[in-house]
Amino acid sequence: MNYDTPHSQGIRRIVLGRAYYAAFLDAREKVRRKYPKQLAGHAGKIRVHQHVRDLLKELKAANISDKLHALFEYREKADYDLHSIIDVTDMESSVLLSENIIQLVRDLKIS
Repeated sequence: MNYDTPHSQGIRRIVLGRAYYAAFLDAREKVRRKYPKQLAGHAGKIRVHQHVRDLLKELKAANISDKLHALFEYREKADYDLHSIIDVTDMESSVLLSENIIQLVRDLKIS
């Protein structure tokens, strides 16, 4: 029996995308507390994803930035590479990575 249907691929891609945005939005809001003016003009712009990662590095949180970048690449693959197969392991790994990023962001001390 084939469990890898277009429907299951769609669900995995959606879950992967939601996992990324859950982590990204937490990171963006944490960074915004420290750098409100630097993020003010970036609403809705693609470069905000890279800018948030760069600002995390300024906060001495390169590990979070790197993990967020890895999750970003997973999301781009899921969203734009329609010939790639997103398996259950990809989806589960992305959710675990997202949860890890969210915890690290919440534990990040900013002054």
